Amino acid sequence: MFYSAFTLFSTVITTLLLTTSPSFAAFTLPIKSGNDTVERNSAGTWCYYPSLNTSTPLDPACTGTKADFRSVMDLHLRQPRSINYYSASLSLLGSTEFPVISSPGKVYLCMSGQEDESGRYKTICEVAERDNDFGLVEGAEGNDGKVVCAVEIGQKNVTDGCYFPVGSQQEESGSLGRGLSLYDLTPPFLVILSLYFGCLS
Repeated sequence: MFYSAFTLFSTVITTLLLTTSPSFAAFTLPIKSGNDTVERNSAGTWCYYPSLNTSTPLDPACTGTKADFRSVMDLHLRQPRSINYYSASLSLLGSTEFPVISSPGKVYLCMSGQEDESGRYKTICEVAERDNDFGLVEGAEGNDGKVVCAVEIGQKNVTDGCYFPVGSQQEESGSLGRGLSLYDLTPPFLVILSLYFGCLS
C-alpha cells in the first residue's frame, strides 16, 4: 500500500517537473530604443510607440542588407496585431507574449505603431535576439551594426487597440475612433423605449 502510494506520488511530481518550465515572455517591462518605445497602453496591451525623428533610417523597399525583411514585412502588414514574431519560414509564432528563447533558429520581430504627434505610421522588422529587446537598445551588448528595416507604413486592420489603422477615420477629440458601442446607445435607446411604452398605456 505504502509502495503504490509512493510510486503514484513520485510519478505525479516527476510529470509536473517535466511538463512545467519557467515562464518567459517577449515583453515584460517597458523598453526604449532611441525615441521608440514598447510599453503597455491604458488597456494593458503591449504597444509600439514610434518616433519618426530617430536615427533609424526609413527604407520603403527593405533593400540591400535589409532585403531579408521584405517578405516578413509584407506578411506583418497584413496581420491584425501590431507586434508579432515570425519564424524564418514566415509562420506566425505569436504576439507580445511569445518567448523568444523557446524558438530555435531565426525569429523575426515586426512592430507597427503610430506617432502621437504627427499621426504618421512606422513599422520595423528585425531579427529578434532575446526577450524585452528591440531596435538598437542603448547599453545592450551585440547591437553594433544590427540591421533593422523601418518603413513609414502601418497596418490597415489593427485589432489590439494600439493605434488607428491606416485609412480609419479618427475623431479630432483624440478618442480611439472605435465608433458607437452598445453602451453609447443605451441612454437614448432607453428614452425611446420609455416613451414608446408610456404612449401605449
